[in-house]
Amino acid sequence: MNLIIMGNSRSGKTMLARQICTTLPGYSLISLDYLVMTFKKVFPDLKIDYYGKEETIFTKFVETYLDNCTYKSGGINYILEGAAFPEKVIERLNANPNNKVIFLGKPNLSPQEFFEEIRKYENGLSTGGWTKKLDDKILLSWCSDWIKKAKKQQKYCEQNNILFFDTSYNQQEVLNKIIDGLAQKEQNKPLHL
Repeated sequence: MNLIIMGNSRSGKTMLARQICTTLPGYSLISLDYLVMTFKKVFPDLKIDYYGKEETIFTKFVETYLDNCTYKSGGINYILEGAAFPEKVIERLNANPNNKVIFLGKPNLSPQEFFEEIRKYENGLSTGGWTKKLDDKILLSWCSDWIKKAKKQQKYCEQNNILFFDTSYNQQEVLNKIIDGLAQKEQNKPLHL
């Protein structure tokens, strides 16, 4: 089963994807952000992006790529992680029995709580952390936007039978619950996430 892990920045997507890869055998990670960056650098004329409401050449590429991986992989499962696709693409990906879409988000934090959580997280990083470079006012504004989007995504997931996990509080416990549910599925038990 391929996993498509979507959601806003700093919701735990990359952390979950990496933990699944190290905990459960047979998964390979594909970062949508890295694919987008590569396409932009190598093929700038394509104007690749996947943040939007409409299907793009990139979303069609990813959907076709995942289908090809599924049928030609010889038992390897893939994890795609990144920001959300347009709703039609999400629904098609989730309808495929080889895929499971999972959304992560922080709909129940205040913008200030989210901001403080991000700054605390960045302090623990030895390198990297793209939000580290952002001005406090800009990051706080983005936190507010990400919370609003998470609330919309949560509602959308509930309406369309797509898994949504609230990582507002106790993020690592929530991620562990997801991994435990996937491990049960690997043992041919019903997936209860």
